[in-house]
Amino acid sequence: MKVKESLYKFLLLALKGFSTNFKWILIILFVLYLLSGFFTVKQNETGIIELFGKIINSNVKPGISWTLPFCKIIKVPVKEVKTLILDDFARNYEEGSQASLYNGTTDLTPYCITGDNNIVTVSLLINYTIQNPVNYVYKIKDNKEFLRGICASNVVNFIAGISVDQILTYGKENMINTIKQQIQKELDYYKSGIHIDFIEISSVLPPEEVQSYFDSVVKAKIEKKRMINNAQLYKNQKIPKQEQKLKV
Repeated sequence: MKVKESLYKFLLLALKGFSTNFKWILIILFVLYLLSGFFTVKQNETGIIELFGKIINSNVKPGISWTLPFCKIIKVPVKEVKTLILDDFARNYEEGSQASLYNGTTDLTPYCITGDNNIVTVSLLINYTIQNPVNYVYKIKDNKEFLRGICASNVVNFIAGISVDQILTYGKENMINTIKQQIQKELDYYKSGIHIDFIEISSVLPPEEVQSYFDSVVKAKIEKKRMINNAQLYKNQKIPKQEQKLKV
């Protein structure tokens, strides 16, 4: 009987100790769970907090922040300058590029057609940043491919409206300014959250087979312009002197 009583008391003490320890374990686990809600947003990022698919904070500043652990945290690099290489119509393309994929699929060389029905190949480098994090994350599914499509269509449309002389010589600056405005206009219309910072024409060339002929034509036009300028300079220098002599 005494053995049973002793065993009973031992079990009660053991259960009491286990209950106390279990409470502490639960408290520690709960504290650790709450601590897991802390997160860090880098200096070049903006944070978005999402709860059950709904945005509860769209502008979490850089630094350490806290939210409920079961919330979704999206960090958007708003100050990072991203680069898109538009090589869809490039002549000298690398393996794995858009032009390479097109050539591998169709066995055709990608190009653009000018307004006077000539063929040119072109590649551009486009720098952009994220202006609106919420629109960038939620409005467009594949941001980079969406941007690529808009840029490519605007390049094709612009080149189709000018002559081959313009695109190969004096029309490059106008091309950059025009397509930049048009691309930004479309991006804003679709609320993409993307801002175009800079566009550079990496290369714009005629087909390789006729490159030498185009070079000759361009050189001839440059020489013609140089001769006209020299003649105009000579005229401006000589006529005033002759007029002065006649007056005397």
